[in-house]
Amino acid sequence: MFFFAGCGATIDGVGELLKERRYAVQGKNAEARIIAKRVDEAQRGGRSRTEYVALYRFDTPEGAKGEGRAVLEVAAWEAARPGDRIAVRYLPREPGSNRPAGEDGWAYGIIISIVGPLFALIGGFLAWGAWLTRHDSHGG
Repeated sequence: MFFFAGCGATIDGVGELLKERRYAVQGKNAEARIIAKRVDEAQRGGRSRTEYVALYRFDTPEGAKGEGRAVLEVAAWEAARPGDRIAVRYLPREPGSNRPAGEDGWAYGIIISIVGPLFALIGGFLAWGAWLTRHDSHGG
């Protein structure tokens, strides 16, 4: 179980780092407009904390349309109004891949890329130990 969870986390972490690299190399900035606000409340077995969300839309210089969501601090969410501007960063070939400017996932990618292999290694050692124990009990 640890092994498979670790492998999945490693893949997720590496994917996040690759996405961050794409944002750093290819990403472009745009100005979006807030179109709505909502509160996504914390739920048992789901979201661990309440999020204050602003939904936004933008047009790229290439003529594509994009939309996204920004999780804001309570005071910023309360002050935000439909029509207010928000700076976003998007991938030109995929305007659906966007986020508020200044957000990044480097920390998450790095942490998961380190923790994932550790879990896989622990899982591998546990499986190896179980195999040795089973093998020794049948050999004697």
